[in-house]
Amino acid sequence: MSPKKTHSQTLPEHIVLSLFVAFRFLIGDSTALKFMEVSGRNVLRSFSALIFAAPLYVLIQWLQFRGPDFDLSGFLLIFGFFAGYAIAWIMFAYAIFYAWSIIGPRHNYLVFMPLYNWGRIFFMIIMLPYFVLGSFSVIAGTAAVMVWWISLGLGLSYKFYITRKALGASVFHGILFVLFDVLLVFFVMALFMQAFGLPGIPL
Repeated sequence: MSPKKTHSQTLPEHIVLSLFVAFRFLIGDSTALKFMEVSGRNVLRSFSALIFAAPLYVLIQWLQFRGPDFDLSGFLLIFGFFAGYAIAWIMFAYAIFYAWSIIGPRHNYLVFMPLYNWGRIFFMIIMLPYFVLGSFSVIAGTAAVMVWWISLGLGLSYKFYITRKALGASVFHGILFVLFDVLLVFFVMALFMQAFGLPGIPL
């Protein structure tokens, strides 16, 4: 279902409605797209989702790095990683804009990008239980690997569903765009990890 033309939304309305639509997509209801405003301004506003994503990102990284030696410098490092994560968000938006303008109607991008940005918050919420359980040693070994893959599978399926329904992408392009998003985040974060001289790549 395509979103209907709505009145110009205020920023608080945009935030509330976008979170609502992203949640409805989480439970498989794509009819909620009718609440989305279709405009370039709405695409730009959707990057305010970074403000809401920041606490979740910091929490997830803290769960991975926490320990007796973790101090203020650790939080500064995490905020540095978040800057890289934010850059990956913006790079993805630009890349998909130019790619989709070649293979599909540009109007669909105005629907897709805001929802995808807000959907990233729910992706992090899906992944959060794994990091909580792992950080406090509730799960380990094979169980941890299974929970990781189940969580990741659910999260990526959610992104794929948004891409299929909101962007109108084919199965092939939907898979391609979601995988590109994952690889882009890993690439940008790898550069940041290299810059800080640290091993591994945070989420």
